[in-house]
Amino acid sequence: MSDRLRALAQLNASLDDEAFPIEARHAALDAYRERLPFDAGLARIRSQIASQSLARDHRWRGEGCVEVGADAPRAPGSGAVRD
Repeated sequence: MSDRLRALAQLNASLDDEAFPIEARHAALDAYRERLPFDAGLARIRSQIASQSLARDHRWRGEGCVEVGADAPRAPGSGAVRD
């Protein structure tokens, strides 16, 4: 995964679902991609960001994210706020 995608996944993981819903995340990613395009397609980028975000086991639980899916495994303690 590129440094850019890692940074986006870290940012995504740090924002909880209620404060920043999936629609706002998609809009932010679209704006980012307009300025700094990726070689990979949108579906692949979203999937990589989602999986890496959940792996960080931080604030984001993936609510409403199609790439995560309803049955996707979550890391233990997902959604917990860490200091």
